[in-house]
Amino acid sequence: MKLTLKQLSLFIPCVMLALLGWTLRNQGSRKEAAAFDRTFPGVVAAEFSRDRILCSGVIVSRTAILTAAHCLCEERPISAFIGRTVFAEGNAGFQTRLDLQLREILFFDEPFCEQYRINAVEAMRRGDVALVWFKHALPDDIAAAVLPQSGLSRLDAVYSRFVAVGWGESDNLWRPGRKNFTEIKLVSRLCGESDQQLLGCSSMEIVAADKPYDTCYADSGGALYAVSDKGDLELMAVTSRALRATEGGMCGDGGVYTSLENRDIRSWFVRTLAKGK
Repeated sequence: MKLTLKQLSLFIPCVMLALLGWTLRNQGSRKEAAAFDRTFPGVVAAEFSRDRILCSGVIVSRTAILTAAHCLCEERPISAFIGRTVFAEGNAGFQTRLDLQLREILFFDEPFCEQYRINAVEAMRRGDVALVWFKHALPDDIAAAVLPQSGLSRLDAVYSRFVAVGWGESDNLWRPGRKNFTEIKLVSRLCGESDQQLLGCSSMEIVAADKPYDTCYADSGGALYAVSDKGDLELMAVTSRALRATEGGMCGDGGVYTSLENRDIRSWFVRTLAKGK
């Protein structure tokens, strides 16, 4: 039996939404393989116990995953699931589970978690992004499959297509476990003063809202890609939170993404990634 969002809200306190992440959800059909014949292998599920997915992450090097900072405040992920779904399905395709063996976690904004426990939204507005480093490098065969073929989005480029990718389950909110993607429209590539007043975002964030697509429980840390004229996916941001709460408190009317086009965040990311290699 499928529970409604209103029924689910009776069981899950709204405050847990920020702790556990958000999931891309649409109430219509997804733009599936007809638009993109790919499985986005570099977008992994961060597991906090076997098969318990609370957030997503993006593999950015052989020893590092980029994710939302708030995903790391209450627990630490123990593994990263690579594949399309954790569920037993006939067309699941290639999949594997990596024991992270954490080496270090570096937050863009320190001390993020202390600030997050005081005021979650304000902490996320100041840079909801972190790098998770693990002790052992990815094996050659896996690295070849999951490492990004394209770099970050180009600040001087004009893009017309954007794709959000993440884990979570819009049909089964109790157990996220399928990777989803959808094309969305940006409300603001980087939030300006008027956007901040209207949408509650910061200059470090991107806002996207494209009905019938919205943002729901369990997808923080997923990727927002800009699509180049050649069809390359260029990493632009990671999912932070929902834009506005909707009825039942489980979803939001669009999403807010921590932007890698913000000068300070991009500088931190490039510098930190280079040091860790």
